Amino acid sequence: QYQIKQKSFSTFEEFFDAVSKEIKPVRLFTQGDLEQIRGIIHLSEDLHERDIGHRIVQSAKSSLAQCTAPINIAVESQNTLSSGGELILWSIHSISGEVDMTNPVRLSGDALLDQRKSAQDVGKEAAEELLNEINSKSAADSFLADQLILYMSMLPASIIKTSKITNHTTTNLYVAEQFLEVTFSIDENVIKVEKKQ
Repeated sequence: QYQIKQKSFSTFEEFFDAVSKEIKPVRLFTQGDLEQIRGIIHLSEDLHERDIGHRIVQSAKSSLAQCTAPINIAVESQNTLSSGGELILWSIHSISGEVDMTNPVRLSGDALLDQRKSAQDVGKEAAEELLNEINSKSAADSFLADQLILYMSMLPASIIKTSKITNHTTTNLYVAEQFLEVTFSIDENVIKVEKKQ
């Protein structure tokens, strides 16, 4: 979609300027309306045969009962060398009835299945994590925020609202500011980036 190649530029600054002019900034500030919740459960075949996936789905749906949006959770299994699994849930949000495909708002929650947790605990844990993200009214969950810092640093005027500022996020902010001519600011979990003047 974008035709930017670094070898077309004689300096990194020229490349940086071209990227920031060609590509729109990251804008994840408004959560919008919850449209749907999706999820996927990955299980080892031995657990799938014991109907663990179904129990995880039921627990997650029960914990998400306060949400009026449709919930669709798929179950997949694989032959593996060890027993285990995971549940990943994500919510999809819209602004004025439209899902923004350039800056989509998707929040997540997850949980690992191990010998110390029941299927019901896994479903509840992932659902509660997702609900905490939704209830924060953020547009970028705490796991996504730190991963967006690199892209934001290349796209001044970017802004995100996250549920919380993690140590990974603050580390990535610091590193980006050491390498690029940008300055980040944080105000009540809102992260903004600007070009240094």
